Amino acid sequence: MTFAVTGGKGVHFTFPNGYTVSMQWGPGNYGDNYNASFDTPTGDMRSNTVEVAYWYNHGGLLYMPDIDTLTVREDYPDTVVGYWNITQVMKFLNFVQQLEPGKHPMPSPEQEESNDAT
Repeated sequence: MTFAVTGGKGVHFTFPNGYTVSMQWGPGNYGDNYNASFDTPTGDMRSNTVEVAYWYNHGGLLYMPDIDTLTVREDYPDTVVGYWNITQVMKFLNFVQQLEPGKHPMPSPEQEESNDAT
């Protein structure tokens, strides 16, 4: 697994299966610090909730599953979710870690375009 700090306001975890999960909690991200000033130093910023997204092998963002069912909501698919707490994040990290490489249940249009280009 690879860990990366992103702009001092979040992290990326890349799993051996090729999936990367982004968790962000800085100003403008969908979490406790959404309304924080962009002038606020983010290095030590903390939050109880985060914005989450993920992708496969540097491709486009994938549709996020409903955290309770771990299935994609076909009525309202989205590539970014916000205000997830640590329990939801841990459940999602476990879900992503167990995905087969390249076998996402419902790629977003952005991901499908990325796959076509490779």
